[in-house]
Amino acid sequence: MPDRDDIVDELVDAPPSVKLVYYVLQREQPLSQQGIATETMLTKRTIRIALGRLDDMELLSQGNYPGDARKNLYALTRQEQTEHNDTAVSAN
Repeated sequence: MPDRDDIVDELVDAPPSVKLVYYVLQREQPLSQQGIATETMLTKRTIRIALGRLDDMELLSQGNYPGDARKNLYALTRQEQTEHNDTAVSAN
């Protein structure tokens, strides 16, 4: 799994849609693609591409949506959640 500096470097070079999806998942997770679309107002295609990029960076985990096996829920990986929470706590 990449360390924090690698994540920042990759996100700096990422398109704005990837950064937006990452930011939304930092604030509220897990979310379905529809939930991400509601929060970001991005198209489903753009969201799929952004989720793919985050997955390639090993920042994304996905699980089953309760009640509908056709859908997935997306969240940041555990390490990324922990680092984000640590940063938020130290900022307060």
